[in-house]
Amino acid sequence: MKRLALIIVTLLGFYSLSGAKIILSPLYGDGMVLQQQSETIIAGYASGKELTVTIPWVETPFIVPVKNGKFEVAINTPVASRQSYSMTFKDKDSEVVLKDVLVGDVWICSGQSNMEMTMKGYNGQPIKHSVEMAMQSAKYSDLVHMFTVGRCVAEKPRPTVRGTWRKSSPENVMTMSATAYCFAVALADALQIPIGIISASRSSSKIEVWMPQDLLKEKHGYDVEKINSDANIRDISKCGLYYNGMIAPLFNYKAKGFLWYQGESNRDNPEKYPELLASMVNHWRTSWGDTENRMPFVYVQIAPYRYTDKRGLEVPVFVEAQSKALEIIPNSAMTVTTDIGEMNCIHPSDKKTVGQRAAIEAMRLAYGVDITNASGMRPIECVFAEGKVDVSFSNASYGFMPVEPVYGFELAGADGVFYAADAVIVKNKPVVTVSSLKVTDPVTVRYAYRNYPGCNLVNTLGFPAYPFSRSKE
Repeated sequence: MKRLALIIVTLLGFYSLSGAKIILSPLYGDGMVLQQQSETIIAGYASGKELTVTIPWVETPFIVPVKNGKFEVAINTPVASRQSYSMTFKDKDSEVVLKDVLVGDVWICSGQSNMEMTMKGYNGQPIKHSVEMAMQSAKYSDLVHMFTVGRCVAEKPRPTVRGTWRKSSPENVMTMSATAYCFAVALADALQIPIGIISASRSSSKIEVWMPQDLLKEKHGYDVEKINSDANIRDISKCGLYYNGMIAPLFNYKAKGFLWYQGESNRDNPEKYPELLASMVNHWRTSWGDTENRMPFVYVQIAPYRYTDKRGLEVPVFVEAQSKALEIIPNSAMTVTTDIGEMNCIHPSDKKTVGQRAAIEAMRLAYGVDITNASGMRPIECVFAEGKVDVSFSNASYGFMPVEPVYGFELAGADGVFYAADAVIVKNKPVVTVSSLKVTDPVTVRYAYRNYPGCNLVNTLGFPAYPFSRSKE
């Protein structure tokens, strides 16, 4: 009972329901979006013995018992629509009415600063087209609602989170995650159903902070106690703290899938990243009740940026690690950003392109809509012969944009020294022929393989190629 009392007191601090005897998590509030065609459990606290819960698409109200001050009700949600609903929770002394409730698809968006970055940008770091998108945002007031989870570190999983559902409007949109908002708008445009975003991010955070401590300890060999007790290690690098405070409390809230934009803070251990990401995804899916990998996991390639490592290869090496994760994470996709990085800013301003491309990947995985060539290009085969390399690409069935000269390719011989190479598009084929007068017998070809590369190869839909390096077998 002491623990229950503590939880109730804690919850009261999160709500603006002064004097109310019925308490719901902030996740269940005005403007919320419920996952369509699912069984949603709404739980809370009440002082009476029973509640009457009225759901507009259910003919008969629910009579819900209250046990030890706690109640929960399972609700089967209808198919998505743009209709706005109200829900009522009532006992003999009080009543809570949730207004402007939508039913659609809910996406969990998480990561570090490039996901957390709001439409108003950071100091001296704007979001491209932010004012234009804000001025158009009212068109999506019944289509895009976002819940931004308040920052919270915790040693143990928390019962709930802080935050408020907000609808798309000129006043609200500037404080929403720019990437998540652009993703939601693109999906809403394509599907014409409400999209709910739960945004839970923390700038500069490592992937380890978004994973449970037991998983890091038992599967990946982390000394969690030592790491988390080290005063020299910041919370953004400790094990499980944001998972406990910002992810675990969301598990009962049904969702369609995930969008993840993180990785810059794990550049120092690219070899570990694929397994860590796969473990995190598997745990998240299981915790959301998905044991069949049905919830799509879309993640974003870290963007080019002039980091300070001596070789200048942190970005492409890490992107290759991100690519390896595709092989071990079912139902996943990586969003390409090779062409939107900024040399002197780690936070690219063009979040609209990122959101749209992520939405296209989500359309393919979650909704079966596959737009031909609408994804980043990858090398299918590299044929080394007669001092040249023919590189064929996926997602280029209609070839490439008619831009020449093509730049961004490099060749190296047996000495391992790379030189900028000439690249010629083979007419009517998804193939580029790469050569260099300085490398007569190439053994390795690579593309965009710098932290901030000069490169321009795109397909006819404007999607760029991912960084890659391939050697002669």
